[in-house]
Order: sequence, then C-alpha cells, then structure tokens
Amino acid sequence: MSFAASDILEEGKWSSIAEQCAALGEMIGLEAPVAEEVLRLALRSKRFAQQLLASRQAPVWRDYLLKNLPSVDDDPEVEALPLDNLNLIARGSKALLRWAHSGFLPATEEMISRREKACLQCFHLRPPEKTLQKIVSTAKFVDEPGERTGNLVCNLCGCGVRNKLRLPTESCPAPHPKSEGYTRWGEEVR
Repeated sequence: MSFAASDILEEGKWSSIAEQCAALGEMIGLEAPVAEEVLRLALRSKRFAQQLLASRQAPVWRDYLLKNLPSVDDDPEVEALPLDNLNLIARGSKALLRWAHSGFLPATEEMISRREKACLQCFHLRPPEKTLQKIVSTAKFVDEPGERTGNLVCNLCGCGVRNKLRLPTESCPAPHPKSEGYTRWGEEVR
C-alpha cells in the first residue's frame, strides 16, 4: 500500500493547520484532531503515515503510536528479507529449533515488555500482508504487556511480533538507532 498523509492532505484543500489536524484525526478514527506534532511527523515520514492509516482498525496500537511518537532519526535504512511463504516457513522452523535447543526457556516479563515497547515504536511494524502471516497472526489488540502488538508483523523479517518477542533465542533484525552493536530491542547483535 502506498500512502502518505501528504497524498490525502492535499495542498490548498484545508486553509489551516487546525483543519489538517482535524482531517487526519478523522482519517485514523479519532473523535478529536491529532496534535500538530503528529501531523508534521506524518507529512515528513511516509512510514509513520502508513502506520497511522493501518492503525485505524486497531485503536490500542493507534493510541500507543500517538503517545510514543517515533523519531524520523530512529528510522535506519535496513534491507528487508524476502517475505514469500516458503521463506517465512523456513525462518519460523529455524526459530522453533533454536528455542527447542535452549530447552524452551521462556522470556522474562521484563524482556517481553522492553522488546514490545521497541517494536511498537518501530517503523517496520505492519499489518500482515502475506497469506501465511494472516493465517498465523490472529491475535487481537489488548492493552496489556506482551499483547499490544496484536496480529502485527515485522516488515523486515516477516515474523509475528507478538510471538517472536516471547522467544529469548530470537533477535530483532533492525539495528538500534543510537547504540552501535545492538538491536532495536537493546540486545547485542548476535
């Protein structure tokens, strides 16, 4: 899907910033205008605008996005892995094998919470697009630790985020925006 707030907020259609904020708020299912800061970020970042539009059907995710605005500087260019169904199956199988070799160790609540917070602020969080992702990702959005990502997937690795953040043997494919040698999850690159 190719969407940017600028595609809809056409120049000259509204006479004021307040009207543009109200229009964007309505587009994403709010009963009130978005903050001016949200509008400006959506106009600067196509990825953030896409996330806002996708979050219309998931108020928990939308509200989290609005309260935890990502920085455009936090959006490093990272090459996405091929996301066909065969690659998704292979990657999922390898992840389960790594977890089995660890003795099925569970992730700690602190680890799940830290990872989830990083994912919710990441530009690569998306609704599922591939058939396999849609079949596997059926969780609803719930405003509880470990459940806020609902059925969203990572655009870089294709994983269902809600499940991946629970596997201590897995890592985030995106580099940390400020700490070299660490993933976005704040863990050392493996």
